[in-house]
Amino acid sequence: MKLNVIETSAPKEKAGRERENPRDKARAIHERRWMQKEECTDVAMEKERIRRSGELMLLSINPSGKKACDLGAGAGLFSLWLEERGAIVDAVDIAMNALQKIKPLHQNIRLVQDFVPATLLDDSSYEIVAALDLIAEMPEKDYRLFFMEVARLLKKEGVALISTPIDFRSENALDLFFSLAKTELELTGCALSYHYFSIKLADFLKAPARFHRASHDPVLLARMLEERSGLRKAWFRLCSKRVSGALFGYIAPLTSWLQTKTGNSLTILQLLERISKSLKGDSAITHVIVSGIRKSLVPDLQGKAPLPERKTKKQIWE
Repeated sequence: MKLNVIETSAPKEKAGRERENPRDKARAIHERRWMQKEECTDVAMEKERIRRSGELMLLSINPSGKKACDLGAGAGLFSLWLEERGAIVDAVDIAMNALQKIKPLHQNIRLVQDFVPATLLDDSSYEIVAALDLIAEMPEKDYRLFFMEVARLLKKEGVALISTPIDFRSENALDLFFSLAKTELELTGCALSYHYFSIKLADFLKAPARFHRASHDPVLLARMLEERSGLRKAWFRLCSKRVSGALFGYIAPLTSWLQTKTGNSLTILQLLERISKSLKGDSAITHVIVSGIRKSLVPDLQGKAPLPERKTKKQIWE
């Protein structure tokens, strides 16, 4: 008798193709990004974000002597801020090329190469968990997992600090971020940045160099066009033609110099922020930082009416 055998094991991958591991994929992408990462030209904005993040944290907790985790630490700017104020820090990033940029001789900073939102760190290990601008680098399907991971790592009385850039071209991005954060955290503080005109100015001054490079680099051109749509895409394609790209190459050194100067100026940043907030209101919000504590699994019933006593089966029938 011939038996009909049904294959119950996982289907085999095609020859030469292996199942992709999310951790390995993320490591490869971010290692490559940090190898190719250009020097930051928005220095004032970066410093201001660290300052505002620190100020918001200090309203909730003193880092001195606390164990802290900096998720997506990158080059370690906030890890260094925490260490300078007495915290014992685990700087966590998937890319070792990023972590190696943290200067040596920092005894209270431990470098941890790990993958968010599925780290191998222990539950309830930290009084402070920071994740600055990390969620913006993650796929949308991992957003909830990200907040669950932050809550998992926090001690009961610990403080989380999370930030993200807000795309002023999108709708309801800020509301979406708040709703996601509230799934796992009770928010205790918030700091908003209004850098609409600063970002517009930086994009304008960076454009000539970008057009010039794209006119000689098909890979860069394809990536830039993929990130754009409509008129913005058509404009970039026109400006990146061989002739127009060459013309932009002549003015690129001047505009790049101006961008570096304005990007380093805290005075210009703060002036443009006041103008952005005054003229554009909430539509000029470009960055948000929130602090919060882990939500309790058991609702706090203090001060509330007690729940009615459950009746026994006998009382119900009576």
